[in-house]
Amino acid sequence: MARSRRIDITGAFARSAAFLSELGITISLDPTVKGFLRNVAIDGGALVVASYDDDVSSELLHEAGHLAVIPSVFRGEASGDLSNLAPLMDDWFAARPRALELNEDPIARGILQCGECEAVAWSYAAAHAIGIDTRIPFRRGFEGTGLALHDQVASGYYFGVHGLAAGGMTELPRFQARTPFPAMKRWLQV
Repeated sequence: MARSRRIDITGAFARSAAFLSELGITISLDPTVKGFLRNVAIDGGALVVASYDDDVSSELLHEAGHLAVIPSVFRGEASGDLSNLAPLMDDWFAARPRALELNEDPIARGILQCGECEAVAWSYAAAHAIGIDTRIPFRRGFEGTGLALHDQVASGYYFGVHGLAAGGMTELPRFQARTPFPAMKRWLQV
């Protein structure tokens, strides 16, 4: 018997929004919003949504994942497709040329671990933590491969999970970790 691919999103937006609010991630409404994704944009370190509808929840958790994995010193500057952060991060490294040496700086590590893959893994962990279907953040985008990507992340061996672990946000599911993915040691990058 083939497993059903129907995704129940009932209450997903409200639960996601409450969770994000607890983390300090702000959400505002603008029905005319046009972001990198259809219904959600990042503006000044906050999320702007087209509606408070459950249908927006898949994009909401993914974009929140981007904000969450960005080191806090840059989070308030995050906007659009986040390309505005590259020069800020480059300047940060230029001012700290030894940041990645033996006793590396946690912000330097966070810069290296704040990409698309980490945001994808974070969105899965967030859906799991708030008790909604973990497929919700994967049902849109990803060029039609979202549910296959979901299955990779669910295995715990997706490279975004490794990035979250390298950034100190979770632990890999092997070696009897105390807080293995999808559990998180912290939800926001340092």
